[in-house]
Amino acid sequence: HISKEYFSLLKAVINSKYYTASPEEACIFIPSIDTLNQDRIRLNLTSRALHSLPYWRNGENHLIFNMISGSAPDFSRVVELHLGNALVAGAGFDTYTFREKFDVSLPLFSPVAKLGEVEGTFHDRTWLVTSSQLNI
Repeated sequence: HISKEYFSLLKAVINSKYYTASPEEACIFIPSIDTLNQDRIRLNLTSRALHSLPYWRNGENHLIFNMISGSAPDFSRVVELHLGNALVAGAGFDTYTFREKFDVSLPLFSPVAKLGEVEGTFHDRTWLVTSSQLNI
């Protein structure tokens, strides 16, 4: 099962002028295995699926996207898959898990978030509750 967010990401890559369907011409491989939210994948099964890819070679030249690492309620700072030398683009890295000149740190994005002020929603309240991780 692939999330609509990962489908949109793959679609953007495929529609890019840099995309090639030829593995011999490709510099980076992006697997069509959805790893955006670790809470929605089976770690062992997903790791085995990645390792079975024809050009995997211990993850070399592969880019894995992961926005939510770990599983509720104990989220970790890095996806807990066996990725070998795969590059990871994602949110939640810290100074110990981020591999400098190797990984790509991305801001956590929510399609629910809107830029700018929404009229009629700001009132004096006793309490304010926010959540940065929706739909977990």
